[in-house]
Amino acid sequence: MSAWVVQLGAYGSPPIAKEKWMSMARVNDRPAAFPVLTSQATVNGWTFHRIAISGFGSRADAQTLCQSIKAQHGQCFVREGVPNATPQRWAVASTRGRQFASR
Repeated sequence: MSAWVVQLGAYGSPPIAKEKWMSMARVNDRPAAFPVLTSQATVNGWTFHRIAISGFGSRADAQTLCQSIKAQHGQCFVREGVPNATPQRWAVASTRGRQFASR
């Protein structure tokens, strides 16, 4: 895997970041298929909690997904990952109801 991630947002607190991720993932299931990473960044004395998705084979792969997010009126950009990022396991409730496999 490459070190590239798609950043989806930066928020004022971890609960807000998680809430925004859940909302984004319900609207667009493509980003929900990737591992979520969170990290902090301090800009001018303000701490932001960033949400990014990882698991891309190259920068071009990350850019392709970001372009599809933008095509659906989302916001994102591609950046290199940071060493202090924390993997998250946030389950997203399906809006399509339960789906069962059949044989």
